[in-house]
Amino acid sequence: MRAHLRFCGAVLCALSLAAPPTGWAWGSNGERLIANKAVDTLPSEMQPFFDANRDFIARHAGDPLEWLEKNPATEQPNHLIMLDHYGKFPFATLPRNYKSAVTKYGKTKIVANGVLPWQIGVYSERLTDALRDLACPVALVSNEVGSGIIPENALARRYADALGILNQRIAAAVEQVVLMTAGLPTLIKPAPALDVRL
Repeated sequence: MRAHLRFCGAVLCALSLAAPPTGWAWGSNGERLIANKAVDTLPSEMQPFFDANRDFIARHAGDPLEWLEKNPATEQPNHLIMLDHYGKFPFATLPRNYKSAVTKYGKTKIVANGVLPWQIGVYSERLTDALRDLACPVALVSNEVGSGIIPENALARRYADALGILNQRIAAAVEQVVLMTAGLPTLIKPAPALDVRL
């Protein structure tokens, strides 16, 4: 019995070593497949728009991974942060502001250990600026994070804060904002005319 288990263990080890290294990776093809299938899960009212743009969405879903493969030295810091280089959990000594982090640790250390958390601010600003400059209609869909309960863990609170800030920036940059609750639209911007009678 033991000999049989040793033999099976040796075979599994050999197979895992013989597997191609990319066999374990998610990769751009996985991103494209998920983006393509995600369109099928949308509400029927949204599907025509996204279906008409399905090829574009699928084609660009893997862009970040392709950028990383083509330019690993310059792109890798944008995809991660190695928190273990900044003390112990909950990393209270790591400034949340990029300029403050650079002042404290130096740009070389910050870039070497990843800039992912600060990239959110960079890209939200770029998105907001791009929306202001567009001459065509755009529909953006986002989660509403201000009306829910306060998340229990720190990461979820950071996510809610970052998304809330992004939603506010986009709302300030666009002409119309509609809040959907239980499938019912509420016009937020421009403010609806109030008919108040006393």
